[in-house]
Amino acid sequence: MKHFFVMCFSSFFALMIACGDESTSDCSSEEETTCTCADGSLSTQICENGSWASCSCETEDAGNDAEPAAETMILIEAGTFTMGSDSIENASVHSVTLTHSFYIKESEVTQKEWLEVMETRPFYFECEDCPAEQVNWYDAISYANALSALDGYAPCFTIDGEEISVNGGDIYACEGYRLPTEAEWEYAARAGSTTDFYNGEMTNSSGADPTLHEIAWYGENSDEETHIVAQRAANNWGLYDMSGNVWEWIWDQYQADLGTDDVSDPVSDPVGQNDAERFLIRGGNWNSIPEECQSAYRYNLRDNRETDYRYDGVGFRVCRTAE
Repeated sequence: MKHFFVMCFSSFFALMIACGDESTSDCSSEEETTCTCADGSLSTQICENGSWASCSCETEDAGNDAEPAAETMILIEAGTFTMGSDSIENASVHSVTLTHSFYIKESEVTQKEWLEVMETRPFYFECEDCPAEQVNWYDAISYANALSALDGYAPCFTIDGEEISVNGGDIYACEGYRLPTEAEWEYAARAGSTTDFYNGEMTNSSGADPTLHEIAWYGENSDEETHIVAQRAANNWGLYDMSGNVWEWIWDQYQADLGTDDVSDPVSDPVGQNDAERFLIRGGNWNSIPEECQSAYRYNLRDNRETDYRYDGVGFRVCRTAE
């Protein structure tokens, strides 16, 4: 059975309904009557030892008709797009083809979702529906493996301290949850757009930007804190917070040429080097200026390979290659 991020609400009243319309009067052995289940359907109530038993209602597994991954995953079809921006350093414009469709989480992993899987509370901010932050790259990898195990997928990674390897060797081919590659992240963020942000061009690189305000929590509107996910406008593919709220870890480590020796040639399924000394984060956060929230903006964190590196402005979202 797949693992889903489901919020349940209960009350004494709901519990009584779920038990059906049980009568309190005496009854004769083997006598039957009609009762109403919690979903409104009719069923049978049987007399046992002179008293009415509970209504015989069938319950359904909430996961039976759900999506093939977590309920908050969006399917992104394989395709070709223009990656990078001429106005951003080390973000050369070039054509990228992704040959694998993939599911990606519609928002960043929340604190509630993290707690359900990892049972730890590393966060600086206290808000269960806000992004899980103060988790480093290694933490995100561990979460992906743990979620894969819960959902019945083969994990993508073998973890040996700070040594992380992809099972099978191909990040695009593994079955379980993982971090998106840099190309997948930008492809999903753009959602077919070619502008600075997925909803239009940047009008102010360092101050209040009305275009960015529609889609992101950033330095000019965040009140210096994270916010509940999926509150600003989504992109054309239904993804939220691809700009702002928290920076997002990606799989690739820093490579200036975006995974190709000749950026003038199209590349397929690129992956940055995995032995670099710098990790990459994407999307900007609650304290960012608009320039950092552009779809093509790349931020490489210097000297951050140590496992205890954590920051209250960095989180992540998971993805999974479509079957």
